[in-house]
Amino acid sequence: AVSGGKTETFALMHPSNANGHRGVYAYCDEVGKLKSLPTNDRARELAERCGLDVSHPFHGDVFIGAVRTEPTFANVDFTEGELDANAEWIRRAPAENAAYAEAM
Repeated sequence: AVSGGKTETFALMHPSNANGHRGVYAYCDEVGKLKSLPTNDRARELAERCGLDVSHPFHGDVFIGAVRTEPTFANVDFTEGELDANAEWIRRAPAENAAYAEAM
């Protein structure tokens, strides 16, 4: 089971009306810890900046990508500059994630 593994997806910001239906996600190896991959502090820090409670660290490589869900679902560009701590989506993510959690 450890040799295979699957990709696990974490929403850093859910698509919504407020953000133009653009979601940002982190993709990682779901069994990275069992594979003894190193912790990924950059991914943890990004998730925390987005207002997520990261009780278990990410292990190994983490890919960050974006999707747009309206009018049709599609992968969209996500640039390196969007990883900057001052990027608009990162500044908005904690409030949007709190609103999403409250609505659930």
